[in-house]
Amino acid sequence: MGIWRWNENIVFDILVTDVPRGARLCLAIYAVYGSKKKKAKTGKNEAKGEKVPLAWVNQPLFDYRNYLKTGSVTLPCWPMSPEDSMEGLLNPIDTVILNPNTQDSPSIKIMFRDYVKPPQKIRFPELAAVLEVASQEMAKYNHSHDRAIPAVMKKQLMDVVQRGPLAAIDELEKDLIWRFRMHLLEQHPSSLPRLLASVRWHQYKDVALLQSMLLAWRPLQPEDALELLDYAYQDPNVRAYAVRCLRGLTDAELSQYLLQLCQTLKYESHFDCPLAQFLLDRAWKNRRIGHNLFWHLRSEMHTPQVCLRFGLILEAYLRGTPNHMTEITRQLDSMNKMRCITELLQSRAFKDKEKGKDAMRDLLSQKGYQQVMCNGITILNPKLRVGGLKVDECRFYDSKMRPLLLVYENPDPSALLQDVHIIFKNGDDLRQDMLTLQIIGIMDNIWQQQGLDLRLLPYGALSTGNKVGFIEVVRKSETIANIQKMEKANSTKRIGLWDSSLLYYWLKKKNAVEQQFQKAAETFFLSCAGYCVATYVLGIGDRHSDNIMITEGGQLFHIDFGHFLGNFKVKFGVKRERVPFVLAHDFEIIIEKHFGFDKFVRLCEDAYLILRRHASLFINMLAMMLQTGIPELRSIDDLNYVRDALVLEVTEKEAREHFIHKLQEARRNAWFTSLNWYVHGLAKDNRA
Repeated sequence: MGIWRWNENIVFDILVTDVPRGARLCLAIYAVYGSKKKKAKTGKNEAKGEKVPLAWVNQPLFDYRNYLKTGSVTLPCWPMSPEDSMEGLLNPIDTVILNPNTQDSPSIKIMFRDYVKPPQKIRFPELAAVLEVASQEMAKYNHSHDRAIPAVMKKQLMDVVQRGPLAAIDELEKDLIWRFRMHLLEQHPSSLPRLLASVRWHQYKDVALLQSMLLAWRPLQPEDALELLDYAYQDPNVRAYAVRCLRGLTDAELSQYLLQLCQTLKYESHFDCPLAQFLLDRAWKNRRIGHNLFWHLRSEMHTPQVCLRFGLILEAYLRGTPNHMTEITRQLDSMNKMRCITELLQSRAFKDKEKGKDAMRDLLSQKGYQQVMCNGITILNPKLRVGGLKVDECRFYDSKMRPLLLVYENPDPSALLQDVHIIFKNGDDLRQDMLTLQIIGIMDNIWQQQGLDLRLLPYGALSTGNKVGFIEVVRKSETIANIQKMEKANSTKRIGLWDSSLLYYWLKKKNAVEQQFQKAAETFFLSCAGYCVATYVLGIGDRHSDNIMITEGGQLFHIDFGHFLGNFKVKFGVKRERVPFVLAHDFEIIIEKHFGFDKFVRLCEDAYLILRRHASLFINMLAMMLQTGIPELRSIDDLNYVRDALVLEVTEKEAREHFIHKLQEARRNAWFTSLNWYVHGLAKDNRA
């Protein structure tokens, strides 16, 4: 590996006195292409003079003891990958941990100069000294003038602070927010994120004033405080304030946001931080939180950028709860057995389905497999205990990765179902499904808090490793495609290419008693409305008839969320989906026969507007997941779909009209949905 020497002084446009405590140095190594013949890692031909990043590294300027970095430092870099959320040539959003693979990675050696003579370490001031600076600055001004805001300015101020989290704020608006910061402190505490975006972080006096205000700032609602743990907020006191706001979360509420909180650990500058301490404390107190914390962190241990940080937290958790460590060890052994089975089934030797089925059942019957896979808490759901395996009922799906369908006895005598069905996948990335189902579950909770029970069914999904995870099986349910196929086969009359009434008759057949059928139709009506709104807001794509299911009780639900945030599939340059969401003729028949379409429209409108009022929560939750490496969620630009779907820049009345227009579009183009489903069915039959 060659050595390049620059031997240049780099002078930044900020005084050492003004460097904020959360500052980090971001460096990159990049190539400049001299011709169009060479290709970058993206596979694209780069234009002459194009700068393409090859490697990057981030380093906090203050260490964990608050000392400014000095002397010679060697920084092993991370190679650039397609998953990186690059900002130009740099990758400031990513880890501050150095690449441990020093043998194969490029390194940058830099020298931090000494700023005083004789040389001595510079330490960031203690909070008391910072507050003393703030007190001196406060004494210079009469803030009573800033509290008396002219009506025009007050309206302008409110317009700015009430914008969504993705809305830009220009310099004049930042000055306005900073000028009237005391008014915001006293009257509008939820505006804190906008104030933080307006602070001149390169001016230590302004930062001192902000730190003083932060001590007096009323706690935000936990849902609002989540935003302050995003990568944009590096100040340790801001992040500590956010964690204090989270302490009011119940265990159920914390579980709801745990996936995002685990991701924000990546944005911390140091291992020991209030967020890690908070999560460990709550995990030790509640086994279910501990279970999910373990698996959320364990699922990313294959990622070099986070394995050291997450590994330390996992070790701390397990050392603090030795009883749970025994159960976790058993679950890890169980998952390894499942991986062995799927890897065997994926091999060429077991391409024959019957041969593979026999091999799978032989392994599941062995004592070593039975001991770790039976009679314990499931990885998918820490509230669910299973008994023995029903080996003869276990099978695998006829797809490339051979997912396992595992059938267990249910040891709970009061349970409605006598067995438990769980799918294990090895080779499919479940992170996007897990995130989508989590957000749909939160939507459902928000609607229910507003008195709107739309009977959503966000079934369980958990990623437990690199393309490894579990999915809950919803019992007594069928895909729309299977219902169509079964009803056609059982019908005595001649059916054309597509009969939209087949779903209606299937539901009626499954609910033969009229009162029972009315209840099932109501459940369908409500769940259909809920999923129409949810899939539109999240931009769920690839909605063919095998990705929509319905239970025998009428509960409609969507599965397989491989495309979201408006990333719709294209075939031969033609968009596969031309409707904002699926509202098929099949659905409309049930809606019209029992409730009328106008009532359905009003229900969807109400559900949509409720979500719109919580837009910041959904956008923040997605933004906190930017570092997961999910292909369709890599940059802030990917979040614009949700912002556009909720039309946050217009009034609520205009937003209602916008959604009605989308609903009418979905209804008007339902023929295209039917055509898409028909073509999907043909392709599926040809593959069989």
